[in-house]
Amino acid sequence: MVRVNMGNVVWEMADVPKEYERLGGRGLTSTFVAREVNPLCHPLGANNKLVIAPGILTGTTAPCTVRISVGAKSPLTGGIKESNCSGIAGQKLARLGLAAVVLEGKPKTENLHVIHISKEGVTIHCMDELKGKGNYEVAAALKKKYGNHVGVVSIGPAGEMLMSAATIAMTDQDGLPVRQAARGGMGAVMGSKGVKAIVIDDTGAPRTVSAASGEAFKKTVKGFATAIAQRPRVKEGLAKYGTARLIAFANEVNALPTRNFSSGQFEGVGRISGEALADIIDARGGKRGHACYPGCVVRCSNVYMDKEGKYLTAALEYETIGMLGSNCGIDDLDIIATLDHLCDDYGLDTIELGGSIGVAMEAGVLSFSDGSRAIELLHEIGKGTPLGRILGNGVAITGKVFGVTRVPAIKRQGMPAWDPRTAMATGLTVMTSPQGADHTAGRVPGIREFDFFKPGTTAPLSLGMQLRVCVMDTVGLCMFADGTPESTEWLVKLLSAFYNQEVSSDDLVELGKRIFETERNFNLAAGISRVEDRLPEFMTMEPLPPTKSLFTVTQDEIDETFSSLKYQKIKLSETEGEHLI
Repeated sequence: MVRVNMGNVVWEMADVPKEYERLGGRGLTSTFVAREVNPLCHPLGANNKLVIAPGILTGTTAPCTVRISVGAKSPLTGGIKESNCSGIAGQKLARLGLAAVVLEGKPKTENLHVIHISKEGVTIHCMDELKGKGNYEVAAALKKKYGNHVGVVSIGPAGEMLMSAATIAMTDQDGLPVRQAARGGMGAVMGSKGVKAIVIDDTGAPRTVSAASGEAFKKTVKGFATAIAQRPRVKEGLAKYGTARLIAFANEVNALPTRNFSSGQFEGVGRISGEALADIIDARGGKRGHACYPGCVVRCSNVYMDKEGKYLTAALEYETIGMLGSNCGIDDLDIIATLDHLCDDYGLDTIELGGSIGVAMEAGVLSFSDGSRAIELLHEIGKGTPLGRILGNGVAITGKVFGVTRVPAIKRQGMPAWDPRTAMATGLTVMTSPQGADHTAGRVPGIREFDFFKPGTTAPLSLGMQLRVCVMDTVGLCMFADGTPESTEWLVKLLSAFYNQEVSSDDLVELGKRIFETERNFNLAAGISRVEDRLPEFMTMEPLPPTKSLFTVTQDEIDETFSSLKYQKIKLSETEGEHLI
């Protein structure tokens, strides 16, 4: 792994410590942070560390294993955080034989640096000319300097200004900085290290990461890729409409956040649905079924053009449309796409910002459905005005400043676009995840109207999915490659061939538990107890219109399910002793 100390701007290439062996992605970032970061440190101080790690299988030929994880103590939640995304950075790091890049220390100056990583080693350049530049301009400048083949990992102005909703952008196969490690303020941690961008150049590196048992791995890869491509939700849904196909579904079952989570259905849903999005993309010469990296089997991405047929953003997804659209009362896809473009450029989490703007609308700062003013507010964030800094620091801060009681956040992180009063199993994940309100930590169907689950089964399903996702994030597997019982069998075969050593499904369960428990233990040592595994108060008091849905999973069921997890002593330092958690 590459360790870069920004306190004195030096780097070293170090062997992966034994305790991190056979870990990647989230498993590596969370284990590293838990072992090397004081849970009580300031997230933007010298003692926090930013860990960027490709998944175990990232860089191999295995389908949908392109994910890369970014971990640190979060300036948004105050707890441990792992945020992951796709793009080409993970593959390139893995091809260079790197398990992780670690940024540590605190710079002594206000200079901004670019770190260049290649087969020849690491160089660190002061590039203050990039100060204040958006991710699009940064990516273009660095590709011009280093070549179009490089992968760029960068922050926008929000990260430079250390905003808690700041993201880390990673370029896709088209060289655009549209893949975001979005949640938890990881961009602010990177900004606090004085790093504007990391350029990854895999020239001369092997084209793929090889497996220990090559022929068995090759055969398994082919079978798994075929199985993924034949799944109906991939073939008929994601490739045609992307995740936006869920807009109409969420609205139908009363789970689509509308006007700051005051309703589960949006009267303008037909104008922002996956079908409406597809019609606009086709009419303007955009692209559906777009791959976020070379060789993607699912192809759930899209490229959205403006009314003049010029590129505007890639890609418009369910969460972005739900939070910047219906949650703000906005039913114009052009406005939503513009907001998405600005978030990518300034380096902002669309989920967090959709929640912040929704709360600001609730407070009367602007009116619901006022898309033009919402665009102006995004520019204020990019400029760092006082109002912009409030919004750019997330939902919880925005609610406090404006005295709003309907604040959709858990552990100070803004809630995703699934209302827990209907999507109860996903809601339970959002409540109990160590990551804060994060649906990608384990989204499960759990829609009450369809009566999928009987009383007493929702909490175990949520926990089981969270453990499963811990494994997927560690392997580097996209969630859309999962979804069937056979997925576990394929993953067992892939890992067994990769290591040329038998890996069982029980091994995967134990790996998931170990990661999940590590994260919860860190949070407890940081002062985030299980008491915070709760819905926002307004959601416990207000039935969700128009169907009057209520969250019915009991606290006893939640406590009984999660009581099986192990809690242990974490040693903070020689002077601070131990915290029993």
